[in-house]
Amino acid sequence: MLLAIALSLIGPQVPSKSPSTSPELYASLRIRSESWGWFKPSTPGYQSSYTFSHNLLRFGARLPAAHRVSGLRPFETVIEAAAPLLLGLPQNAVAPAPNGSLGTGAQYRQFNGSQQGSLFIKTAFIHMPQVGRNPDIVIGRYETVDGIELLPADADLSYMQTQRAAGRMFTPNPFTAVGRAFEGVKVSKTLGTHNITAMAFYPTTGQFNLDGGDTITKVRQVYLADSRATKTTSNRLFAGIYTDARGLNAVDNDLTPTNSAINVTTIGGNALTSSIRGKWRTDTLLWGALQGGQWGSRPHSAYAGVAEVGVKHPSFGGWWLRGGTSVFSGDANPNDQKHETFAPQITAPRQNWRTPTVTEANLNEVYLMAIKRNKKETLRIEAHQYALDKVADRWYSGGPVFQTTGSFALSGRPSNGYRDLGTMVDASYDVTLNPRDTVSIYIGYVRGGEIVAASNTGRSAFLGFAQITHKL
Repeated sequence: MLLAIALSLIGPQVPSKSPSTSPELYASLRIRSESWGWFKPSTPGYQSSYTFSHNLLRFGARLPAAHRVSGLRPFETVIEAAAPLLLGLPQNAVAPAPNGSLGTGAQYRQFNGSQQGSLFIKTAFIHMPQVGRNPDIVIGRYETVDGIELLPADADLSYMQTQRAAGRMFTPNPFTAVGRAFEGVKVSKTLGTHNITAMAFYPTTGQFNLDGGDTITKVRQVYLADSRATKTTSNRLFAGIYTDARGLNAVDNDLTPTNSAINVTTIGGNALTSSIRGKWRTDTLLWGALQGGQWGSRPHSAYAGVAEVGVKHPSFGGWWLRGGTSVFSGDANPNDQKHETFAPQITAPRQNWRTPTVTEANLNEVYLMAIKRNKKETLRIEAHQYALDKVADRWYSGGPVFQTTGSFALSGRPSNGYRDLGTMVDASYDVTLNPRDTVSIYIGYVRGGEIVAASNTGRSAFLGFAQITHKL
């Protein structure tokens, strides 16, 4: 079905200029040592502090768009394999409810048991680049992120779009040891400052599951975006339809388990602008979404919004200062047969909360950032204050769908009648040493609030890692 839709949009053949026909081989190796100190659980005897490592080898081949099949215009072909390896995982880091998994190392152990590594096809697709009136088309298993369809020319604004506006609908979640891909079709067309993109896909397994090569056919995403960008502005309107028909017990605050199909429609947009007045440079980011649909047998309606402002001035010594607030709606009444918690879809919590103890559900926050960057280095410091949007709802954390059966993926812990979730402070340093090597260092600390104190004997959480990525 998806292939038929894509082929109908391909159009006539366009002559090529005899490009190289030799395949391009490529590979990369990522090595990370990761340390966790999760909130100490109320039940003794579980590992809340540990260090482990994960390595990810990716290798593949790209055949350039010099070959064609009769009736089709030239396309490039890409196939890539991935081989993740986990070492030193904690043996006993999944505590009884309400504490659950004590950090990501616990999740790797929970979903893989004694398995430490795997090998699977990460991506396999054909790509027909945009030529003349013909759109850009990708068919197969590929990686993509919502919100980067068209980037502004300004480097700072482009950075904020990729870091703060993109990936709030779906992303490969590259921080995890396995990540994920998407299987389907992507069609887009760019004309000057305007881009239209349409996608329909299934996610693959992965993320915390080492067997990352399966397709989750009972979870589907359809996405449409209209983007416009200039040097100093970037605007996008988007709509997405998300379906989860796995039949698993959904994680929510309803008293009766929801295990029938979930259908969520999300409509939203973002706007980024920047301006210079004298020595002051100011930029703003607005992102918002409304959701409707069905959460099993219950009607679903929810909302989310992000507002952020940044300033630069020579007196700041090269620092870019930013501040903002965000809200992801919660459900005020578990008994009213309505679901009003904003539903994270195929996202990655760590993109916005780098020590990921929260996610995009029933959350209010205010935050400050300081960023200093050049072509090779980025130093970033953040502070976030968290609270629940609705006390009657739960404290949600964890990532979205990554298994065909078993775990719903999202975690929910009781609020215990409190709103205060705590404060996070962190710092990261990323440097490109040369065209082949990139180093990343991160340290984050969370001081849990009243909610955490009510369910744990320790209120402190910690994440630190050192990572090197080498292109082979």
